[in-house]
Amino acid sequence: MKANIFGTGLLAVCLTASAAEGGQQSGQVWLQGFVLDSSCTINMQDQYQRIEIPQVAATGLYQRGYSSAFAFSVRLENCLLSADDKNLRITFTGPADSNGLFAVSGEAEGVGIQLSQGDGSVIMPGKAVALPDIPQTKNITLNYRLRLIADRKSLKTGAYRSTVNFNLDYL
Repeated sequence: MKANIFGTGLLAVCLTASAAEGGQQSGQVWLQGFVLDSSCTINMQDQYQRIEIPQVAATGLYQRGYSSAFAFSVRLENCLLSADDKNLRITFTGPADSNGLFAVSGEAEGVGIQLSQGDGSVIMPGKAVALPDIPQTKNITLNYRLRLIADRKSLKTGAYRSTVNFNLDYL
């Protein structure tokens, strides 16, 4: 019998406390992060980029085999590179097609995305690219280009999309 009275009394206290706070609102902020030992930080605007490629004519893409190039950059800030840290590599990853291009999804078919460095050398999906002669400056801009490549066989018009991720490695 004593156990039942205590239980009822505890319930009454909890309900009273809840009723007293009835006019208040509450919320929660969820935070997540990562402490990283890195020689540079990626500019926040460059971490998640969206590149809108204008419409590309299928006939031109079929005849030339590729579209115009579209530039994008990865800016590194607050770099503290010593002579030993100058071996920097970047790896672009994402779904790849059988032609060594980054695959697209959507309605369009027979095209893939080719990435290249500023000097025109092609970047293969999942293959690390060494970045020689990185200047020992506080801010570094890495310039790249992308373009559509047609396989000239099964070209089908329509919307497409792709996601390409990149990782920086300091050796």
